[in-house]
Amino acid sequence: SILKPHPDLIENIDIKTIVNDVARILNSEMIIRKVSLTTEFDQNIPLVLADRIHTQQVMINLMTNAFDAMNGIDPKDRILLVRARLASTTEVEVSIVDNGMGLNEDHIQNIFQPFYTTKEQGMGMGLSISKKLLHVQGGNLWIENNSDRGATAFFSLKLADEMPGIEIHTQPKEVAVSQNNLTTVFIVDDDSSLRKSMKRLLGANGYIVETFDSAQAFLNRNEHKGPGCLLVDLHMPVISGLELQEMLKNREYSVPIIFITGAGDTLTGVQAIKDGAVDFLLKPVDEEELLPIIARSLKRSEEAYAQHLEHTSLQKKLSSLTVREYEVLKGIVKGLRNKQIAYDLGITEKTVKTHRGNMMRKMDAGSLANLVHLVESKL
Repeated sequence: SILKPHPDLIENIDIKTIVNDVARILNSEMIIRKVSLTTEFDQNIPLVLADRIHTQQVMINLMTNAFDAMNGIDPKDRILLVRARLASTTEVEVSIVDNGMGLNEDHIQNIFQPFYTTKEQGMGMGLSISKKLLHVQGGNLWIENNSDRGATAFFSLKLADEMPGIEIHTQPKEVAVSQNNLTTVFIVDDDSSLRKSMKRLLGANGYIVETFDSAQAFLNRNEHKGPGCLLVDLHMPVISGLELQEMLKNREYSVPIIFITGAGDTLTGVQAIKDGAVDFLLKPVDEEELLPIIARSLKRSEEAYAQHLEHTSLQKKLSSLTVREYEVLKGIVKGLRNKQIAYDLGITEKTVKTHRGNMMRKMDAGSLANLVHLVESKL
């Protein structure tokens, strides 16, 4: 059973790694929902004894619930805070703090009951299963309303080793990590010393970094599905930086490129930027020059990836429509009334209303105004 612990899967894990892994998994979802994530960790949090996969599942469920709770508020206020702290000599506590509408007392009392849900399309099993997954690991799960706005989901896990005599609640906080720092910087350069130094520099500034010793090695990697940027040497054996740039153009989505070189020239730099590169830097690269360019590239990438996801989602919804539903949709976008659409298509107004209802459900637009805004540029 999924709710029974398996001894081989219970291990010593770093809760900060779990939080960051889940944040990466949900990064695309956060971009689509316009949620900003901040994390706060006590320094030197001990390892906990837990099932890694089950703990990730709990985190994903709780964070997704928090996204749902903030759906109705202004996007600029959709801020999610995830904290991890040493709560006692035997437990670590993780809290997921949203600033949505909160829960009424009936919801709080019943929310862990199987099949109890506050969502129209919910099954009411997520929190019940999450609580059981934690319970079999020796942990706990509870939810409280915040004093000002929103609610907080708390869960606890047992330490790998008890720590008698440790001082609690006095640990200094690490600097909060923003969602932007969970994206990936890729370094492609045949110079191993440069790769190591750049990875050390960017890692110290909170970035996730992957390095490759050739363009082919990067191309062999599974295609990146998320925001990021590519720091690539211009002159490399077999496949040059410019050739790599050209190859990546054929991908449905690719990350922005920053070129670095020890032997560049103005014309090459101009050509690279004309082809979409963010910048063209000469080695040795200055730290104060590079970091703002990296930040700018990642912001550009996040915006582009959000648009890519929206476009992909829209195309999937459009492809689910029948021919008639698609024709009704085109009529609505043109501003036609049901009667006019019925006349143009040679069907009854009642049939138009049926197709329209099915189409609105499949497009999941919420309102006609949202629907028109969503698709008018695609038809």
